[in-house]
Amino acid sequence: MTPVAIQTAVRWSRQTTPVVTSLFMALLATVPIPVPWWLVIAPGLVLVIVFYWSVHRPNLIPFGALFLLGVLQDSLSGSAMGVASAVFMLVKYLVVSQRRHLIGKEFFQLWAGFALVILMAKLSAWSLASLVQGDILDPTITAVQTGVTIVLFPGVVWLLEHIRRVSLAGVPP
Repeated sequence: MTPVAIQTAVRWSRQTTPVVTSLFMALLATVPIPVPWWLVIAPGLVLVIVFYWSVHRPNLIPFGALFLLGVLQDSLSGSAMGVASAVFMLVKYLVVSQRRHLIGKEFFQLWAGFALVILMAKLSAWSLASLVQGDILDPTITAVQTGVTIVLFPGVVWLLEHIRRVSLAGVPP
């Protein structure tokens, strides 16, 4: 392989990091892991990744990729089709529109911003799923998933910070 081809491959792999991490988490969220309530809790973790990359590198996580990611997650989890796509795109829109209030802030401010966004996102997801199902779904699972996802936010962000430092070094914003 020529040096130009290697550089192109490295640049492409770095630029797809946000989409790949989102895809990985969507797949992980649907894998049956022997942890109680895993399938109830895990799908909310994709929202952490969408939020994070929308704050730090919104140009590397396009709406089309979020739509396809949502279709994949809905297909694998058996959820109402289109709900995850709509919620992922809503999260990106909300974050990008408020990005100037989030970028470069203290971690606790970012966490508070995430909490507000995920509350809106999960309420929207619950409303859409209830509408698609034609019945009001039990909000308990959504509430627990939201709370657990907010609690797990620091750990996922810590991991994403390391991934961003290593894989996106030298990639212009």
